[in-house]
Amino acid sequence: MKWAERRFGWKMLVAAALAGAAPSAWFGWQARAARNQRVVVQNNLQRAMEQMLTRPRYEQFYVEQVNEMLKRGELSGLPGPQPEPPSVEACFSTETDLAQTIAEQIGQATRSVQIQVESIAGGTVVDALLEAARRGVQVELIVGEGTEAPEACKLLAAAGVRMLADGYDLSAETSVFLIDASHVLTRSVAAPGVEPETLLVIRNAPDLAKKYEENFARHCAHSGPYTARAGD
Repeated sequence: MKWAERRFGWKMLVAAALAGAAPSAWFGWQARAARNQRVVVQNNLQRAMEQMLTRPRYEQFYVEQVNEMLKRGELSGLPGPQPEPPSVEACFSTETDLAQTIAEQIGQATRSVQIQVESIAGGTVVDALLEAARRGVQVELIVGEGTEAPEACKLLAAAGVRMLADGYDLSAETSVFLIDASHVLTRSVAAPGVEPETLLVIRNAPDLAKKYEENFARHCAHSGPYTARAGD
């Protein structure tokens, strides 16, 4: 092994381990990968994992070197994690607690939450937003200028949530929730007792989410900081 280290260097040893062969098989591995990319590399990676189990002395070295080479893109053809396919779920207030469903989706956010609502009151959604802000998620909220929930807004602002008020063209009939620039939730807002509300939960749709994100930015451009009305 010491001779191989001096003769071929660490990178070539790792590549050879991925090929499941001696260091001299490096060029053969490269040719096979070029001919049969993903299948061959998957098999080679499996062999490397087996070698790690039988050569515990070098296991940590293999792991570290493979990770570094993957980061630099030096092992093209290795299968990476595949994105989850898009999905759409329709929820109705007659069958589902919509606020709870929204709160659960917010609870899974890891990077960002952007919301457009005419008004927001305390409850599970506000609690989920406060928790998201506490764990470092960037939370932005656009409400209508006439929102009548000053306590909830004060709590959110105190938690570091960016609060904006839109007195121009924010829809009172639809609320929009964008999560991690990938998931979109749209909720219809109906007068109590008139008709059931609906919630569409669209997951793993970054292209669609981007369009909503652009619309969110347009609303931000003509909105101002939220301030509680006098007497609130």
